[in-house]
Amino acid sequence: MKKYFSLALLFLIFLAGIFYISQTQLKPTQKNLVEVETIAVGQGNPGLIAFFTKESNGSFIRKTIDTGFRYVWTVRITDGRGDGKNRIYAGVGNSFFSEPHGCQVLEFDSTDNFKKTVIDDVGDLRCKDLTAGSIYNNGKNQLVLGTHGLGIIRVYDYKDGKWEVVEASRNYLAAYDRENNQNHAVPADKLPYELTVQTAVHTVKIGDADNDGKNEILSTESDPLENPNKDHLLFIRMYKWNGKSFDVSTIDTLKEAIPFKATARTVDLDGSGKNKVLVSASHHQVLLYVYSDGKWNRQVIDKAEGGNEDNMKGLSVGSLDGKNKSIVVATGLPHAGVYQYDLQNGQFNKKYLVDISKLLDKYRLFEGVGDNTLDSAIADVNGDGANEIVVAGEQDSAFSGDKSGVSKFGWEGTTIGYTGVITPQKDGTYKTEFIDFRSALGLDVGKISY
Repeated sequence: MKKYFSLALLFLIFLAGIFYISQTQLKPTQKNLVEVETIAVGQGNPGLIAFFTKESNGSFIRKTIDTGFRYVWTVRITDGRGDGKNRIYAGVGNSFFSEPHGCQVLEFDSTDNFKKTVIDDVGDLRCKDLTAGSIYNNGKNQLVLGTHGLGIIRVYDYKDGKWEVVEASRNYLAAYDRENNQNHAVPADKLPYELTVQTAVHTVKIGDADNDGKNEILSTESDPLENPNKDHLLFIRMYKWNGKSFDVSTIDTLKEAIPFKATARTVDLDGSGKNKVLVSASHHQVLLYVYSDGKWNRQVIDKAEGGNEDNMKGLSVGSLDGKNKSIVVATGLPHAGVYQYDLQNGQFNKKYLVDISKLLDKYRLFEGVGDNTLDSAIADVNGDGANEIVVAGEQDSAFSGDKSGVSKFGWEGTTIGYTGVITPQKDGTYKTEFIDFRSALGLDVGKISY
């Protein structure tokens, strides 16, 4: 009886949430614009961008815009045009699941009634990650995209009222396979329509990785998640603009028996003014790379053999104590946890902060599901002058009892997920507040005006 009451209660909550969402669609009625620190979440089924802002009563208000697609894999609040104004950028598409196939890069201007602009109709399977920074090192921001399928990396530069596009890379695994007599492409007869799925660009970031005073693109690229083989590869790569084209080098290559889910970023952890490359990758690996004497040196911060946390994409860096920088890794697939790493006396101390899967258990309709944290951020979203950890993820369809067969093609099939805010407490513990239970594929935190 208790079980059926819980199911009925959860269903009523879901209906109430649908009603609330329908009443908070962002509409073109802005007059007096206010700049607000905002959590932006890319969601799936349907492909919404959800905005969460903290109100004076302590609750988070959710507002949305509908992209017209099924999935929003990445969302960024950033100055993509290089004019000093934040806009919202998103990578959207329908994955394997419906037409039209192919992904797009969109821009939304919150100060102009959330006017939508299509920056690029890319045509690849997933527009997986976006970032912004001065990759041309001219003092002006550009946008950078990484995709799944053909593994495209493109740079978008807004000049003279239009977007100029430079392609930095396309399907690196195809070249690697030719040179090494291998094949990491998903067989054509295993795909639901005609396309190439061979290279997955998981993340693209911009920073001065090798401390030469110039920014580079830092990427994590692997064979596709749908690859049925066991010889999975991850390439940590760097793209350096030479004024005419990109010089490309590989920092490191990792090998595992499971598909890779990985993130890399540049960071100055110790305040020395020298950047390092920080990587989190399957199976539960946290690695640090330092460029010295013309070569990359690898330091293992953490490596757990086996285990049940195969997704390591939720990597963020920031201060949780108001003083020092911490590394935070939010994991998933099938178990989701949150870890903190602090550098003390030359060593990294590891602390387990939150068991997200355990906290979510009380909301379950089914047993044996998988939780998959796909992104994290460290920012002051409560407006109290101290940083919190924001996590976003989805209930993985590969573990959710899906019998349709579609989960073998895409992990986005679920409608259920979570967005949570984790707040450090004075006693050293952490309080987690879930502010949404829809599928969340990517997140960002920043200031937008609306």
